[in-house]
Amino acid sequence: MQNYTACLTKLQTFTLRIRTQLANNSQPERIYYELKHETPYYDSFSFKSELRVLRDMAVVELINLDNRQLQLQIAQAEKLRQRFKTFWINYQNNYNGWERTYERDYILSIRLHELFIVHNLQSTLKDILIIEDFVDDLAESVKLREQILDGLLKQANSLLVCDQGSADKPDNDMIPVVSMVEDSIGEPSASSIVRTPAFTAGTTEALYTILKSYFSPADQERLYALITGNYQPETTLVFNGNGNQLADAFKQLYEANLVVGCSKGEMEEWMASNFEYVYRGQQKKLPVSYLNSIISSNTKPCQSPILDVKKQADGMLIIIPVSRTQRGS
Repeated sequence: MQNYTACLTKLQTFTLRIRTQLANNSQPERIYYELKHETPYYDSFSFKSELRVLRDMAVVELINLDNRQLQLQIAQAEKLRQRFKTFWINYQNNYNGWERTYERDYILSIRLHELFIVHNLQSTLKDILIIEDFVDDLAESVKLREQILDGLLKQANSLLVCDQGSADKPDNDMIPVVSMVEDSIGEPSASSIVRTPAFTAGTTEALYTILKSYFSPADQERLYALITGNYQPETTLVFNGNGNQLADAFKQLYEANLVVGCSKGEMEEWMASNFEYVYRGQQKKLPVSYLNSIISSNTKPCQSPILDVKKQADGMLIIIPVSRTQRGS
């Protein structure tokens, strides 16, 4: 299982770079961590390609495993998936919005060194800055790693399903795998029923009025169709703001019972399928694990919310926009 081990090891190894920015007329010399080379953007496309090749080679090794061995390998990958989920909770609890620098112990605060292998991490006594770019690149690096891991697990589980369907080697102790297509009598299984968010009376128009300014004119019509009639867009809608702002908006609506008809997890799946966001000029995904760390977890509230749900004297709830000057106050 050399390739499989190499793949899982690479997915949980972060190699930090230390950069020096020379002094100029406006600011002194500064030393800071960098992780751009392990994101899917900029000049680091090779990192994404390397992960993809490792995943494909790992799958080849899984093909020849028996059912019991395959289950053991899947269990190891699932442990890594759980560590990624823990990372997102720690990340959101220590996220400072639009601040340019973070505390020197930021990496220790999010327990990156405990959850994963971190190369080149220096003592906090050294004057190495944690800048905003590093925090954002760390998030994008984890999103990419999760994407590769999800692909590996899907292919591994598909092999397990095929093996379960074999009549010549039954295994009573086999881990059950839920079919997402049809059950044995041709009817959709309970797990295939997809529930999506529905908004209470009056919520849709108020939400659209606030959200539309964050979307391009081309996306505004499709946004309205999505939240009023759940007409799925052919391509994702692009939110021009930080991803945690959009997640926080839907979390507030859900917790005020202005979103009904689905669980938080189902709403996260719905958002991941229909929305992306633009940050620093790059269009970025909203993976379920990232959304889950905001919507379903008790993490630190968003520092720059775009809306607020208020209860009036008569008990009625209203949705009001939060201006940029009000954020963080």
